[in-house]
Amino acid sequence: NKVTSTDADSEAGLGGGIYVVADGTIFRNVTADNNAAKNGGGAYIKGDNVIVDNCTLSNNKAIYNENNVNGSGLGGALDIAGDGCYINNTHSNNNTAYRGGSTFIRGSNVTVQNCNLDNNSAEIRGGALNIGGGDNCKVINVSVSNNHASEEGGAVYVVGNNTFFDNVNSTNNYAMYGGSSYVAGNNVTVQNCNLDNNTEIG
Repeated sequence: NKVTSTDADSEAGLGGGIYVVADGTIFRNVTADNNAAKNGGGAYIKGDNVIVDNCTLSNNKAIYNENNVNGSGLGGALDIAGDGCYINNTHSNNNTAYRGGSTFIRGSNVTVQNCNLDNNSAEIRGGALNIGGGDNCKVINVSVSNNHASEEGGAVYVVGNNTFFDNVNSTNNYAMYGGSSYVAGNNVTVQNCNLDNNTEIG
């Protein structure tokens, strides 16, 4: 079945299109377009072992509130809090946020693969993807191009050890630090990646 959420607005809360608190949540064949919320413009999911598969998440926005610096503006399309998140075959484009223009994830053992996360923006960090607070992040066969962030990680921002990048196309991104990616952690592996034409703006 296909689920579609369009033009929803939850500025005061979480998940402009969809709000879920449950382990083992599966989002498959979901379209979330032009939604807005404090966190998770397209969707907010709290729970472990979340699967996002074959979804389209575009033109969503997480709205930053200067009176709630650490708890607003997270994940233009997706805000996920939990370990074991798996995102596959998903297009997430033209989203905006304070942190994590497309996606903001708080958790370990995260895998993002076979995805297109192009043309997103973040005011602070992680123009496309912001993963924090966990180890063993994998980004495999993903396009993260034409994204930008004002401070760190034009495309990707990760805090955690054992981060693994394979076959990532990360081009034409920019940020103050880490035009393509900013990773804070030990044992980082980058292989078979295209990191052309990224810019640090100072």
